[in-house]
Amino acid sequence: MNETLDLYLRAHTVVLDQAKKRTRRETTNALSKLPKWPDYAVVFGCESRTGITQELTFGFYRILKLNGDSYVLEEEGGFFDDDLPLDERKLLGAYFRIAVSDKTSFPPNFPRLSRSDFIRGVFYRYARQGALLVGFPLPPRNSSRSRQLMHSTKRPFADITIPR
Repeated sequence: MNETLDLYLRAHTVVLDQAKKRTRRETTNALSKLPKWPDYAVVFGCESRTGITQELTFGFYRILKLNGDSYVLEEEGGFFDDDLPLDERKLLGAYFRIAVSDKTSFPPNFPRLSRSDFIRGVFYRYARQGALLVGFPLPPRNSSRSRQLMHSTKRPFADITIPR
């Protein structure tokens, strides 16, 4: 027998500043200068707590390089919250020690990074190069917790978001 379950979605709206209106020709010229597909793609997934703050616990990432008409795996690894409790960090550490990457290498390599190291060493590095960035599920950018962390001076890399 099929069971019917309710589906709850959360959506947040963002009011954008009115940008200068471009003519159709200016928009077409600007878009035509961009490459159709970036040379690199960074794909990452995050796991978070189930509470209202939805704090990051850990995540995994893949760096893909464009080769012809498809992306090929260059590197993959994992990252964890900088403030993750020690017992949870040990549990993740045990997994990372036995995790096998889909990227064949000798010796096997499956990087384990803190969130800060992932942001600085992987995310921002490739974002500055114009890489395709794909994240799921991401924390809502304009939630009160995200706003609070983004404006924090103590933790400048608190969320995985690119400042405007």
